[in-house]
Amino acid sequence: MRPHAATVGAALLCAIVVLALIAILASRPLEGRSWVGVGVGALLGGLNLALGYVATGRALRKSPQAALRAVVVGFLLRLVAIVALLLFFRSKAWIDVVAFALSFMAFFCAFLVLEVQMVQRSLQGSRRAA
Repeated sequence: MRPHAATVGAALLCAIVVLALIAILASRPLEGRSWVGVGVGALLGGLNLALGYVATGRALRKSPQAALRAVVVGFLLRLVAIVALLLFFRSKAWIDVVAFALSFMAFFCAFLVLEVQMVQRSLQGSRRAA
């Protein structure tokens, strides 16, 4: 596999999710609850991105095993969090759950691209040192 093939694949996935967000929101009436969903999804997605960046960076500085643990545990925690949030917001009338989920997923995919790049840079640095 080419060195940046994983990054390109993750970036394409991110682009597909963002385009899906735009297409779905364009086909729905953009009322206040849709904007709340997008805003809450973006806020929590941005928080996820920032915390994940810090956690992955720290883990990469420790060891490859710590990095793998951080990636796997982080993924599982994000999965549990998004399912719990979707179930919680589903019963709330003030938020559009579809808009929230797509907005959060756009940030989730952006974090995936960032995480893949961080791991690739770490691996390239360890190959040069060896």
